[in-house]
Amino acid sequence: MIGAGRATTAKLNDYGIYTLGELAQCDAQWITKVLGKNGYMLRCYANGTDNSQVMPADFSMPAKSVGHGVTTTADITRCEDAKPLLLELAQDIGKRLMLQNKYATKVCVNARSSILRNREWQTELPTATRSPMIIADTAYRLFCDNYDWVNPVRSLTVTAFSLVDGGAVIQNSFFNDTVRLEKMEKADGCIRDIRKRFGEGMIKNAVLLTGLAVPKSKAVVSLPGNMLNK
Repeated sequence: MIGAGRATTAKLNDYGIYTLGELAQCDAQWITKVLGKNGYMLRCYANGTDNSQVMPADFSMPAKSVGHGVTTTADITRCEDAKPLLLELAQDIGKRLMLQNKYATKVCVNARSSILRNREWQTELPTATRSPMIIADTAYRLFCDNYDWVNPVRSLTVTAFSLVDGGAVIQNSFFNDTVRLEKMEKADGCIRDIRKRFGEGMIKNAVLLTGLAVPKSKAVVSLPGNMLNK
């Protein structure tokens, strides 16, 4: 069942719950205490109950954040090796922010080490933006300032969040290099226009031509909208 992964299933098994029928019959307050909000949702799904409003087939939940991550085909052992990967992730994020007419005000970086230990940090962006270069630059500095390199990195995820609508009034900080940020935004706009007219692969950042240690497949799997709620 969607929402019941390996860890959740193991925890349910520890309490003697092995079937959907047993999950459906358990006490709502108890399952919420054990698994939190997700436990209550799983119990509802097991009972076939859903109080959410019926939406059109093409409806999608308003985004609260936009993120993208990848597991590398080789360990990352230096900050410099992470830079092109973070830019690649940020380009996907910037494109999706543009399609949703959103700007991000904060960014989060999650790094999973070669021993599968997760570290996560977040910070404010210098301005509300959907510029891949600004997002990537902020994510890179955040990662390099915090990762201790006790173990190599196996996967990286970048998430842009605290989104604002494209039509919202955006106030820049007095301390930001506004001219530089505006130039980066304009450059990104030109790149988007070229890709829209001639194809995604017609123009690339030079750093991305060196080859990335990432899987060739870029398949994206979308879960049902309600499962994205936190």
